[in-house]
Formats: sequence, C-alpha cells, structure tokens
Amino acid sequence: MLSMQNQNGNLLSMNSDLHFVSGMSEARNYMTRNNSKTALFDKDDDIMYIVDTDGFGNKSIVRYRLTEEPEPKMEDMFVTKNDFNDLKGEMADVKQYMANILSELKQSSTDTKQPNRSNKKSWKDNKNDAGSKSAEDIG
Repeated sequence: MLSMQNQNGNLLSMNSDLHFVSGMSEARNYMTRNNSKTALFDKDDDIMYIVDTDGFGNKSIVRYRLTEEPEPKMEDMFVTKNDFNDLKGEMADVKQYMANILSELKQSSTDTKQPNRSNKKSWKDNKNDAGSKSAEDIG
C-alpha cells in the first residue's frame, strides 16, 4: 500500500499492485503464493524481478532491466510529400520497366509461334514422303 500526504498533512492511502524490494536478495526472500507469478521492482535501480513460484513453493527469478522509451517524433511517423513523390516516380519507372519486359516477352513468343515455313516441310509432308518410298529405297 502506498501512502501520500495531502495539502493538510493528512495521510492518504492508495492500493497498489506494485511491490518493491531492495535487490535480488530481498526478491528471493519475498513471500509469494504457490503457483503464482509476481513482479517486484527494485527501489534503488531500474530493475524488475519476475518471481515464478511452482506448486511446491520452489522459486525461479528472472531479472529485467527497465529502460524508458522516448516518444516517437511526428516526422518519423509520416511520409513527407517530397518522399511520397520520389517514391511515386520510382514506382512509375518500375512499372515502365516491367511493361517493356512484358512487351519483349510477348514479341518473342509470337516469333516462335509462327516459324518461317518457306524452306521447311510440315510433319504431314514428311509422313507422305516416307509412305511413298519403295522397298528398295528403304532397304
């Protein structure tokens, strides 16, 4: 329980779930219930102890160093208009690059689909040629 004095010097009490100890030795000796976890804060240092007590009363303690996190700056939370426009330009360049690649792929696929047939026989021509050969030509 925390105590404070008001303007008139009267003590005010407040309930608190924060428990304070002085160092690891007090954290080891702090009474806890079985099957419970308790957070203990060091009075003299920015350290928190988590005391985990099993069903038989055996304790394990993990120690954490507490550090204050600064408030994020507003300029770190948002993108400026210049940054946005730069990114927009880069994305337009990437889009154009991808369109060029796609166009080249389409062009190369149409070139391979329509071979030049001027000097080549179709598979039907080859089949007919094989069927018209005589036994003397084959053997």
